Amino acid sequence: MSTKIKKSKAGVSQQGPYKKFLTDMHEMLTIMFGPNKRIAELSNEYQHMLYDFKYVFQNPKAYNEYVTSAELKIINEKSRKLFIERTVQYHENYLSNYQLHLLWCYLSIKAIETKRKCGEDDTDYIELKESASKGSDIFYSRFIIDYFKVVTQLSSPDHKYFGIIIRPAALFKDNPKMEIVVEVYGFLPQTSFLNVDGHKRPVFRLAAARADTKIKWINIDTSLLGNHYRGYEKELEVYTQSHALKRFRERLDVLNSDAINYLLWENTHSIEKIEFYRGLLLLPVILFDVKIGYMVGKIIDDKLLFSTFLFITHSCCPEGDRLKKITGLGKHDISYWHIDRLSTFIKLREEKYPQLIKLFDEAGMGDIKELKNKKFDIDSLQDANLEALQEYINKNKLVVNNFKYKYQ
Repeated sequence: MSTKIKKSKAGVSQQGPYKKFLTDMHEMLTIMFGPNKRIAELSNEYQHMLYDFKYVFQNPKAYNEYVTSAELKIINEKSRKLFIERTVQYHENYLSNYQLHLLWCYLSIKAIETKRKCGEDDTDYIELKESASKGSDIFYSRFIIDYFKVVTQLSSPDHKYFGIIIRPAALFKDNPKMEIVVEVYGFLPQTSFLNVDGHKRPVFRLAAARADTKIKWINIDTSLLGNHYRGYEKELEVYTQSHALKRFRERLDVLNSDAINYLLWENTHSIEKIEFYRGLLLLPVILFDVKIGYMVGKIIDDKLLFSTFLFITHSCCPEGDRLKKITGLGKHDISYWHIDRLSTFIKLREEKYPQLIKLFDEAGMGDIKELKNKKFDIDSLQDANLEALQEYINKNKLVVNNFKYKYQ
């Protein structure tokens, strides 16, 4: 009886997990300490200690029945892409978050060995411990941020909201290795029906993701609504019509669905200012620190409802009305010349249309010309507001306690 041996494909790496880890560790050490720092200089025992110290990263798992396998696959692919991109600054170097994790392993084991040989009062040990702690803080913070970025990209009021829980867990009882567990949960839209201009319309409540088993349904403090609200509630629930979402997507036409969902989250997760104009409630929409338009709100049945989205050039918003007064352009002119959508302004060349730029400046929308220098992919959009994203996470207690060192 003959035995067939399946040949491996040429060029395919046959590295196992341990050898792959050593290769990755060597690359990180070269980046941080130069080409003379080699993983081979470390003893086999030391290398195995590093490997045992490393966390195991499993694929995210569904927390409840509202998360599909296809959605989990998307979340896993997006988060892993962020995990290996070299965007994290550590001293003078840029590392991926995965490499930062490897650096933490290296510094931690080195600190443990130094403490064992020299004692806990040794200055080298104290310095290594502080560096490892800093690396751990940055790594875990970025790990949460990256997953949070992904769930905000996929969350929309008329489809589904997502959230995450990230926690450590022991992989095996008698094994020092630890696992990072990422659980994803979903919430179906909270839909209601309101009488809008004499017609019953479906409306969707706005929410923001959290890192626990609850979702943050968005409310607005009624003190922000001035004389537009004369009721007795201290807070109102916030909703949007599908028409507002449609206009948001149409008029911000260079943004894909991920960027649209994130921008909606960015401008509504904490509503702190409402503008009053011509009897309307206007929520400014900011993109790369530039005001590009307004969500138009009205109060119905003790709820704040956003009924449409106006680009900044439209009538019924301050800048759009000033533009109309200066130029004489009407509603149909705005649409005809396509100056009611984002794509027009990112192509605007100041040297070719100086008079047009001057008119926009006079109308109070001159900052919009700065958008031509921006990248509108989701990574650029989220990285531009990384500090605010971190602040939101900290404010809502999304960062759980850092993992304790396993050998201390």
